[in-house]
Amino acid sequence: MKKTSCILVVTIIFFLVSTFFTNCFLLVPVSLAGEGFYRYPSSRGVEAEQMRSRFNLIKAVQHKLNAKGYNAGLVDGFIGPKTEDALTAFQNDNGLISDGTIRRQTLKALGLVQ
Repeated sequence: MKKTSCILVVTIIFFLVSTFFTNCFLLVPVSLAGEGFYRYPSSRGVEAEQMRSRFNLIKAVQHKLNAKGYNAGLVDGFIGPKTEDALTAFQNDNGLISDGTIRRQTLKALGLVQ
């Protein structure tokens, strides 16, 4: 296999894997105003600023959960199974809707918003 063919194959694989993870595991903030303010993203129209905000918010939530003794796993800005389980446990322990979704009440209980 020629070098350019290898580079092309690796590029295509990288694109497919990154698209899969972006569409399957990331959540996009729609608004911080109400309940249930996350939804699954479409692959179009996601602004770079929104992505940075989402990653930073999820990292802050993961950090707070870990600091409070809930195992949210690696602070990486992705909501995976460990983060979702930690969110559910935290919400349950604090009398919140325990669905593993980041809501305004959860952010208040974690001390991330007033």
